[in-house]
Amino acid sequence: MKLYIKYMVSNRCKALVQNELTTLGLQSEYVVVDLGVVEIHKDITDIQLERLKENLNKSGLEVLDNSKTNLIDKIKKTDNRNDQFAGRTTERELLCLYQRETWL
Repeated sequence: MKLYIKYMVSNRCKALVQNELTTLGLQSEYVVVDLGVVEIHKDITDIQLERLKENLNKSGLEVLDNSKTNLIDKIKKTDNRNDQFAGRTTERELLCLYQRETWL
């Protein structure tokens, strides 16, 4: 399972997310891939996901829902076909681009 986390733009945010995952008992099941992205290798319960969302929200971070995640994946797939996104292949860059578009 891959989670995209809005506003996770610094190493401090990354450490905060790692701490929250450890608090929920998920330290051995996850790998923080990059700023803005967490990959969880095992399924997590709905309760764990809700608690993660709540705790991160208190810190100003937001776990994006499936529709936003799907949009990011679609942008990645069309990356090579659209000049607007040319050269922006990392998930962090796409997440930043998505965030910029939603703020306008």
